[in-house]
Amino acid sequence: MINDILCVSNVFENPQEIIQLAKKQSFYSCEENPSIKNTNIQYKGERTLQLHAVLQEKDYVDLTEKIVKKIFQQVPTANITLQPICLFHHLIEKDVPDKTWLHRDTSLYSGVIYLNETFIDKFNNHGTKIIKNGEEVNIKNEFNKLVLYRGDYLHSANFGFGNCLDNSRLTLNFFINEINISISNKNKVKEKHYDYKT
Repeated sequence: MINDILCVSNVFENPQEIIQLAKKQSFYSCEENPSIKNTNIQYKGERTLQLHAVLQEKDYVDLTEKIVKKIFQQVPTANITLQPICLFHHLIEKDVPDKTWLHRDTSLYSGVIYLNETFIDKFNNHGTKIIKNGEEVNIKNEFNKLVLYRGDYLHSANFGFGNCLDNSRLTLNFFINEINISISNKNKVKEKHYDYKT
């Protein structure tokens, strides 16, 4: 139901609201982040705590629902249950990727939504590098665009820019750990059901 790499433009109707939400959060380096102590999580730049831990549940569901509807817009009649994780992340110009940045996630799918309206393009459009079947795919950083990809694909950010939260590479990172999709035909005939696993 999801391509192994999916790009969706114009995710949020009002992306400025999401940017303002990001600016209200506290950002932590990997060494300072209290939520990942005693874990193997590593990252460059700074990120927030997972948003389900800092937002009201209704606000978190409203936010993630906007993303989920864009991801699954090709199946509008489906009932979808999933476990999403969201956080904001920013990289500045001193954050220059090297081979250690390439990594795999433990999630089924990972993704970013680019939230910087303008920047001076210096390196690979400051987007996302994904290694698919041994080939490098570079996704451009375009405002309010989501790129979703399989978590087991090697991937990394492509260069930070700016020198503070107001002018840096700002993304909303999105992870999906479990998906249940139910699609039914209301006019279906009553036949026996069979379960299939892939």
